[in-house]
Amino acid sequence: MTDDDKGSNNRRTTQPRRVVHTVYVVDGARSPFLKARGKPGPFNAANLAVATGRSLLARQSFEPGDIDEVILGCVMPGPDEANIARVTALRLGLSQETPAWTVQRNCASGMQALDSAAQSI
Repeated sequence: MTDDDKGSNNRRTTQPRRVVHTVYVVDGARSPFLKARGKPGPFNAANLAVATGRSLLARQSFEPGDIDEVILGCVMPGPDEANIARVTALRLGLSQETPAWTVQRNCASGMQALDSAAQSI
């Protein structure tokens, strides 16, 4: 023990090593949107998400059943669609066992959904 260690409260802590994975976004889709103070549009949020999801899935070489998780960003889901990601996933034909959750973070909802998905990979 050195003189510096005597009576010292300094302890060495070992931080776990973080493994960095590179994540690539290979495709995406965005629904149309309305002005914040405009009149409600002819579609509810789930209908827009399903239409967007269908066009996105149609371009892929895998089946909807191959999807591990759904993370969807939505600024203003309807009152009867608390978890719009779950509603959308089921309407797109995904399994009931597929986890699906919604990010609601105002204008940053979509970006937060992407970030959360990247972190879970």
